[in-house]
Amino acid sequence: MVFRSIIAIMLASSSWTFGSIAVVNGTFNTNINYWDKCDWNSANVVFQWVGTDGHNSAGCAKMTNAVAGAVYGVAKRTDLLNVAVTPGQSIVISAWVKTSGSAGAWLEVYQRDSLFVNRGSFVTSRVQSADWKKLEMFLQIPADIAWLRIDVRASEAGTFYVDDVEINDLEYNFDFEDDSEALWPNGWACVAWPAATSRAGRTTGTAYTGNSSLEFIMSGASPRCAALNYIGVEAMPLGGVASIGIAHKSTGPGLSMLVNYYLGNRRIGIEKFGLTSTSIWRYSYCSLNPTYGADRFQIEIWCEGATGTAWVDSIMATAGGQSGLVYGNNLALLYTSRWGTAPGQFAAVPGNANETYEPLVSSEPVTMETALEQYKNVHPRLIFRNEDIAKIRSWAKGTHSGMYDWLMSGERGLFSQGGRRGSGIILFAFGWLLNQDASLLWETKWWMFDLCNNYYLSSDFESSFGITGLALGYDWVFNTLSARERDELRLKLAIFTKPWYDYYLTLGQAVPWQFNHFNHGPGAYGLAGMALYGDGNPYGGDAGSLEWAMYGRYGVGRIVETLPVDGSYQEGLHYMNLVADWWFKYIEALRRFTGEDLFKESTWFKNAMFFELFEMTPDWKYKGNFSDSMLENIEENPSVVLRLSARENTEFAASAAWMADKANETWQMVDSKQLEKRVWEFLFYQPDVTPKSPEQSHLTLYRHFNDIDVATVRSDWSNESSMFMFKCGPYGGHAGAQLREAGGGGHFGHNHPDAASFMIFHRNIPIAVDSGYTTVKRTNGHNTFLVNNYAQVGDGYEYTGTVVPYSKAARITKYFGSDAMFYVKGQAGGCYASGASLTKYDRQIIGVEGKWFVIVDDLAAGANRNFKWLLNTRRAGSIAGRTATVVDDGGPVGITPTYAGRDYIGMVNPGGASTMVVTFLKPDALTIASSMEYVEEPWITWTQVWRLAATSASTTSSRFITVVTLQGPGEATPAASISGSDTITIDDGSDMAEIKLLANGATMYKKVGGKIVAIGAVGANQVTVDGQSWIGDNGVADWCKVMCGYHNTQFYAGDLNGDCYVELGDFATAAGQSSMTILNDVILDWLECSDPESPVCRRYAD
Repeated sequence: MVFRSIIAIMLASSSWTFGSIAVVNGTFNTNINYWDKCDWNSANVVFQWVGTDGHNSAGCAKMTNAVAGAVYGVAKRTDLLNVAVTPGQSIVISAWVKTSGSAGAWLEVYQRDSLFVNRGSFVTSRVQSADWKKLEMFLQIPADIAWLRIDVRASEAGTFYVDDVEINDLEYNFDFEDDSEALWPNGWACVAWPAATSRAGRTTGTAYTGNSSLEFIMSGASPRCAALNYIGVEAMPLGGVASIGIAHKSTGPGLSMLVNYYLGNRRIGIEKFGLTSTSIWRYSYCSLNPTYGADRFQIEIWCEGATGTAWVDSIMATAGGQSGLVYGNNLALLYTSRWGTAPGQFAAVPGNANETYEPLVSSEPVTMETALEQYKNVHPRLIFRNEDIAKIRSWAKGTHSGMYDWLMSGERGLFSQGGRRGSGIILFAFGWLLNQDASLLWETKWWMFDLCNNYYLSSDFESSFGITGLALGYDWVFNTLSARERDELRLKLAIFTKPWYDYYLTLGQAVPWQFNHFNHGPGAYGLAGMALYGDGNPYGGDAGSLEWAMYGRYGVGRIVETLPVDGSYQEGLHYMNLVADWWFKYIEALRRFTGEDLFKESTWFKNAMFFELFEMTPDWKYKGNFSDSMLENIEENPSVVLRLSARENTEFAASAAWMADKANETWQMVDSKQLEKRVWEFLFYQPDVTPKSPEQSHLTLYRHFNDIDVATVRSDWSNESSMFMFKCGPYGGHAGAQLREAGGGGHFGHNHPDAASFMIFHRNIPIAVDSGYTTVKRTNGHNTFLVNNYAQVGDGYEYTGTVVPYSKAARITKYFGSDAMFYVKGQAGGCYASGASLTKYDRQIIGVEGKWFVIVDDLAAGANRNFKWLLNTRRAGSIAGRTATVVDDGGPVGITPTYAGRDYIGMVNPGGASTMVVTFLKPDALTIASSMEYVEEPWITWTQVWRLAATSASTTSSRFITVVTLQGPGEATPAASISGSDTITIDDGSDMAEIKLLANGATMYKKVGGKIVAIGAVGANQVTVDGQSWIGDNGVADWCKVMCGYHNTQFYAGDLNGDCYVELGDFATAAGQSSMTILNDVILDWLECSDPESPVCRRYAD
């Protein structure tokens, strides 16, 4: 929360005290160490230490700027940027400033979560003063905030000085004790008329309790005096406060207490209480009747009408018949968390077991308006109705009994360790629906009212997760709530939803639907509207609830429309598994509420399982961490995505079920978020599906995700296998990049400048690595190229904002996979900074049975350039001539900062180390350092990284040919050689492969039965595998069967132009071929789409 006034205090439990939180060198006594200029306008700003004219000592920091209109400032240096704070902590941040010229200064503070992701910034008012002035900001740290960044900024030409930057703990003062101020009690403003003779302040002369009270001394004509707790832009929480108690006495003047009621930052009502005049201490209780809709209040004490003296003390509150202090006091006090039931000792599930699975059926399709009226005054209504409860209980006792036991076995203590409150509500409310255990209902209410203890939900994640949980919890336990409980929950659900809903409306069509910070919000607002309709919404009544419900359908519909149909997600697996669960909640509720099933609107929901599978190592301990993703699977379990795929993808349901079981078996961190996922696994579980492994399901070893353009191949599905991943696609994927250029919204902040990069895993060991989740995105953290040390566009950003036009974006231009031969070609020449002058960067990967790889790179530039080939590994390799050898046993390496309670990542492979040998065959002129470089960067994924760089001579063009082989313990290291300029041989003595490079592809030969035979070829217009050539009457259409990368499936004959879709463009191709058979293929395939003119409806050959 933010306070923009100089002093703004919330009411709390006791006298305030200050305890320092270290701000390194915030005094600037002797230097400006640990502070730097902010990025903006930094070239035009002089930042220096001056040894005179400081605030409390001689030294201070000085900044001078000559550019009119410019913003500039001073911030903590990068390596000490963040100050650690504790959720719930109340603090005051201050800095002393003075200015000259036109400069005006202010204090700005960024809140960051445990991953150092910004969750909002708060500012003070701008100050212009030739004398030292104190800037102050009061904050209560939200639950998801772990760090603060402090900036002192200024604007306009001139000079500003800064000194004595401090952070102090803050407690609040309603008993007026332990106060160092002689006149005013801390946290109170006191005003008196006439000021010359009347005053208010703290006294130790009398007290109701303790040693001090607030004293009013009244004299002069018509004296009046007022004291109010500071409000700024915030007020005290109202919550469940039923009355306020106050001690008072007077020698003549009249005393009264005013309570101002606020909704947000707007005062909407006042209530006044007269306090009986008495010469001895008396304690009075004032029963509150808050203005409807108010969520906060502020106290004023007035003394007037006569001369004399009056006192007040010990302001307390009563909530629900239970005395307590005002701060944070609401119904959460009535539901102190009391989880005392041992796992497995809950009340028995009522009802009968049914061993025949009967799913919950969708409603007959109706409009949202009709559904809202239909379920008005009915609870539960979201996902379940009363008639469904018996059915899901029968699951728990019968077909889902194992899932039920697993659901109820989680350690609930995890939720008290900072877990998402929305997740806690859902978990406990669903458990109560199943077994009616009173302790679960009690826990549900505690989590709901604890969430209501907030004025508002300040971050996007906290708001959408909290609103979703509160909407579902309110609906599911509605019939157990008292009238007062329902009122509070309705009020807070509306107050939490309204500002975020209003914000989304301001974005119009430009919402970045595939960005995690935006795409979990609309469903939450939709659920709030569906839950509140008919019950009372202070923001527009039922019309307001309908608006929210309709916006939820619109927003989630746009998410579904823009999802790539190949099942990928442009932010990577980490964020996919974070946010997808929350779309599912809304879509499932909508399916049962209106009968509309958005799960059927996109093949993404079927194919997401393949994106999970093909980026996972066989043991499911690591994943391909392109974009901002963790390498090791330590959070965001994909189990719900996989259970849903098992329900939606009937053809591969057995595979998806196996993957979900594997994920739950191997995931390394079980926290509150993972526990709540079990609710949705229970609901999506298909008991009649027998899980099958990838081998049992005969899944291919290769796949191309042709929206984000990631291609993968592996040697087999065993724990001894190798896995190679190649990424060469546009920021946001093809669908996202085109949507952004069309003005439809796009935010690719979690993408990386990583075009044409690769990762390699061997025997479940990450041996050629990607930088993963980073605070700053760097091209050199990926296994690709630098050109004269110029990087790709987007390098150097914390959140990638600058992207190249789609026409220049990276893309995979050719792809083919088989068990024997893997081939992929990508183009990334348009992705580099203009200084690189790069005109061509084509990378080809030729894989031999998923274990040996030939990498061919063709680069050209408009001027002489050094082309630098990059490889990042976890272990330092040895270099001998043109060969690098990396040995990695998978063991732990350190990470900074610690994550999920761990300061390492990795685990030793019990079977021994893997070896990767990298041999550079071309170019002839190549510089390779004698040893790999040790790299330390602020990476969340790890800090221990070693980098190999192989650099060409300065030239306008160069071809690199590199061979990568992988060996396990005891396996021979193959020899790699080249004959002429285009024939590569790899031979380990018992196995041999020969690859002949073609102008636009390659031919592969293997030794079979003592003979050298061609086993695969990829050329300009044909592909040959095992002697079968794919070329026919339709030419390019048959080639598309290879390009699209979906083998062992039925391909659309109507895709004549070879773009992997059947769409209007194929009619133009068919029109020139004068064949009714061909035209008929196009028409039949085209009509499979319900809305063929929509770009969303373009279909893969699935």
